[in-house]
Amino acid sequence: VCDANWSAKMAKVGRDATAIRERVQLARAANPSSIEVRVDGAVLPRNDGPEENWAYDVPSRVLTLRDAQALRAGTEIVVSYRPVCAIN
Repeated sequence: VCDANWSAKMAKVGRDATAIRERVQLARAANPSSIEVRVDGAVLPRNDGPEENWAYDVPSRVLTLRDAQALRAGTEIVVSYRPVCAIN
């Protein structure tokens, strides 16, 4: 109630209420340069000008979506990547 940025807080409440996932846990560690994100069949570039559409955290294997279109209910999101192979 005291926060001046109500729009961001309400957007998060809306995403939580509709079960839209901002974060995707990858099954295996990804080679970061190989990651491709598609939203409704179209490639979503990592950066769109100064804005970052998605980010990948290597230690946690989590891809975070930041693009408003990707976060809409009903969109199909496909993430493909080459896994990092551990050689012993």
